[in-house]
Amino acid sequence: MTPREYYRESEAAQQRWKDEREHGIVMAWKSAVFYAQAMVGKLPSLENALADGRGETGQTVEQQLASLTTLSKTTGFPLRPASPETLAKLRPMRES
Repeated sequence: MTPREYYRESEAAQQRWKDEREHGIVMAWKSAVFYAQAMVGKLPSLENALADGRGETGQTVEQQLASLTTLSKTTGFPLRPASPETLAKLRPMRES
């Protein structure tokens, strides 16, 4: 192994350790939040808690469109309709 390869591998290992540490801290924080919510009787249902982790927003299509429209106006990037090719690519993802 060359010194350059060793350095690159050690940097990657250091980043992995940092990521694992941050992941552990986030998990501890989330556990504390769930505990606090349970103590005051506001614990979300398991379905809602799992939906957040899967990227499901729980928003209706109309709410998502309103959010995108606001973001479009704020950033100045216009919204454009999806092409038929893009929609065809998305359909298999929605069905799974």
